[in-house]
Amino acid sequence: MTFARQSNGDWRAIGYLVKPLRAGFRPWMWIPIGAGVLLVFIAVSNEIKRPAAGNHVQPTSSQTSTPGSNALAGLMVQRRQELTQASASGSDVLAKLIAQRQKESPSAADQAAAIEPDKSQTASSSAPSAEKVLLAEQPPVVVETYPASGAREVAPGLVEIRVRFSKPMEDGSWSWSAAWENSAPESVGAPHFLDDGRTCVMKVHLEPGRIYAWWLNSGSFKNFRDRAGVPALPYLLTFQTQSKEQLK
Repeated sequence: MTFARQSNGDWRAIGYLVKPLRAGFRPWMWIPIGAGVLLVFIAVSNEIKRPAAGNHVQPTSSQTSTPGSNALAGLMVQRRQELTQASASGSDVLAKLIAQRQKESPSAADQAAAIEPDKSQTASSSAPSAEKVLLAEQPPVVVETYPASGAREVAPGLVEIRVRFSKPMEDGSWSWSAAWENSAPESVGAPHFLDDGRTCVMKVHLEPGRIYAWWLNSGSFKNFRDRAGVPALPYLLTFQTQSKEQLK
């Protein structure tokens, strides 16, 4: 800022409507002014760098996103939208979509074979302990369900749904998520694992002529976990019950 001294001895800032003290401006007056400006600058800088309270989350291994998890979440959203649209279009359209997705998806046996080594190969391996360690690190998968996913003539009434995994699971932890609105039947009691630690069962009441579907784990819910805390791969369990005409 440039100052000019007037004929009466006062200092005037050129270009600004600021009138200094009558006593006159002195060079040493810049010291407190400069110190005040510096303190304000430091305070503002620290305030900008400080994270907002309550919004800072330390990322963990389960929260950190990876390209694989993002792709899986996107696929889950796409499948959910397809199922919702097909459900609104009628049972025939929904049944065709389910049959198509079942053909595209690997079967439970294929998923189990992908992570379980062949016994003949294991016997001839020179390092069986290493293979066991590798298998233990793989995520669990659904290897069998009752009713079978894709079944079309399931008897209505009180039915015990069974889901068997490829390895022992964490007890008391599961994620049965409706594939679309009202796709899950009325449950009778809470789910539980059998003594083998691999089979989760849940009693439900099935109505005739309905298509039911659950996601066993999904992009948002991953509580089906093995005893090491590794979430199971998502699996769509869906089936259709017999109609009233078929029951006659």
